[in-house]
Amino acid sequence: GKDTMEGGAGPLEEIDLRKAGSLVSQFGLSDLPWQLSGETIAQLNPPARAYKNGPAYAVISNPEAEHVVVWSVLVEPDMRGKNLGAEMLRNVIAHHACRTWHIPAIFPEEFTKPFERAGFVKEELSQWQMKLAV
Repeated sequence: GKDTMEGGAGPLEEIDLRKAGSLVSQFGLSDLPWQLSGETIAQLNPPARAYKNGPAYAVISNPEAEHVVVWSVLVEPDMRGKNLGAEMLRNVIAHHACRTWHIPAIFPEEFTKPFERAGFVKEELSQWQMKLAV
């Protein structure tokens, strides 16, 4: 069952979580924390959801819950820089109104732009990803 949700923000197509995970593995940052990796996302189960809108993708926790976590926002490499990630986030949020949305603190720092553009505000508590230079 592929549901297409029409709303003010354009169509969202629901896709399989395993497919979303393989896209994150293919196109995502290579050094994502394991909790955000394609392998981890591919093992999520409903009620978590994955959505596609053209070359943009999002993976979220149960959208029926009061608090929803955004596990992934991805735009295919040749379509980046067009605000499609922020648009995707706004679209998903518009389809699931009256929820409190969270971004894991483990999201890489260089990846915050789409969230800021979609209206997210960074909380005081954040986590820095560290790399040991050997």
